[in-house]
Amino acid sequence: MALLLKSFISNYGKRCFLEISHSKYTCLVNTKIFDNKIKITTCVKSRNFSTNETKQNSSSSSSLQIYTGILTRQIRNIKIFSLFTSCLGIMAQPIIYQKMAQSNGTATLIGVSVFFCFFAIATPLLLHIITKKYITHIKYLPEQDKYIASTYTIFLKEKQIDFKPKDVLVPDVPGMFTSCFIKKTPLFLTPESFDDLYHYKRIMGYDKPIDLKLDNPLNNDKVAEPSK
Repeated sequence: MALLLKSFISNYGKRCFLEISHSKYTCLVNTKIFDNKIKITTCVKSRNFSTNETKQNSSSSSSLQIYTGILTRQIRNIKIFSLFTSCLGIMAQPIIYQKMAQSNGTATLIGVSVFFCFFAIATPLLLHIITKKYITHIKYLPEQDKYIASTYTIFLKEKQIDFKPKDVLVPDVPGMFTSCFIKKTPLFLTPESFDDLYHYKRIMGYDKPIDLKLDNPLNNDKVAEPSK
């Protein structure tokens, strides 16, 4: 058996390669014959693989979250509580109407129905009118050089607005809960919520040179000649 092995090595070469497919490493096996003895040495080389999936994941995760509103959690909790109580009030109205119709008159029934309808419908609407301008998150996409601002809808779904700094208009006199207009939509944000003030200055246009809109001075240098 030893003679057959020696003849195989001498006839077909002194080096063979063993490669482990679909793995990270390659194994190299060297065989040499010294004085009728076989000496085997190994060497391991690392291999790196890259696929399209990893490239797609890296490109999709290239967005950076640069803004998180300070009141985001509080607004979310208040809107959840308001929607929950409104649903309970709407579900309990048939039972309350039935009890009130049996014991009291029509006037009391109308007053109770108006009271429950106000708190079941008007309260979520009022909260949405106040908080719909508040920006909860802002993400920055460096490859496209644009921002994505998120706000809450009345049913707590995220509404996203894609914009660039040129789409932002800062009014001279900001209104109530309005810091700027993004694509003609009034929104509210605070500089303390930014991770980097560079993006705040860029969005609000504070990185641009100041344009002092001064009126041209009147040319009143000429003095009227005295009448003779």
